[in-house]
Amino acid sequence: GGLQGRVSQTEVRVFWVSLVAFPLIWSILFLIAVAFFEFRWAMVVLIALSLTGSNLYGYVRCKFGKSESITQTFKNMTTGLVQKQMMSNIANMFTRTPPTTAPNTTV
Repeated sequence: GGLQGRVSQTEVRVFWVSLVAFPLIWSILFLIAVAFFEFRWAMVVLIALSLTGSNLYGYVRCKFGKSESITQTFKNMTTGLVQKQMMSNIANMFTRTPPTTAPNTTV
């Protein structure tokens, strides 16, 4: 190919490892945000996760071509993950206990 002699194997490995690692890191941060009931941060992390996940999906699709099995596998994984997280968020909203003390309103 055109880039065969210009890119080292180390650079290729670093690229693919980071491409896969960041969605995993965002997933862990999302679980932490949900566990500590930080729903505002969970939404921010969910946006970052969707962006890095779509980036990973695009590069994997370019790397392996338009393979229907890979495309279908990613669609199933992402659909299942989104549905699972939405149900978890809804369940957490209903099981969350309200604060027992009034917030401090003095300045």
